[in-house]
Amino acid sequence: MIALFVCHANLNRSPRAAEVFRKLADQKGFDIEVQSAGTDAYFKDSDPQLLGEAFGLDHVTQLTNEILEKSDITVALDDDVKREIETNFQVKPRRIITWGIPDVYSNRRNNFDALYEILNKKLEPLAEE
Repeated sequence: MIALFVCHANLNRSPRAAEVFRKLADQKGFDIEVQSAGTDAYFKDSDPQLLGEAFGLDHVTQLTNEILEKSDITVALDDDVKREIETNFQVKPRRIITWGIPDVYSNRRNNFDALYEILNKKLEPLAEE
């Protein structure tokens, strides 16, 4: 099974959601592949060192039809992301969930603790499912 988390740039929300879900799945002993991607991952070709320093990431993934096609469940982090998926990609996700997590969380704003709290609350039920 593949779970995919999608936001706009794949810099803040979706990588963190994938990280939290991966840990929950590991704790529960689930055999699940967890991915994240951005509908407009404009930093996808950036230097990994720059990504690490600025965002705590080693890479950024651009969402593609191939990634969507392989996903069993897709989580759009907000309604705009869901609309982008439905409008800009030919492959429709098998199952899509939309969360209303606004694009206001970042390392620079020092509010990742709040994001992790929201993600844990949303991901616990998904992990149980």
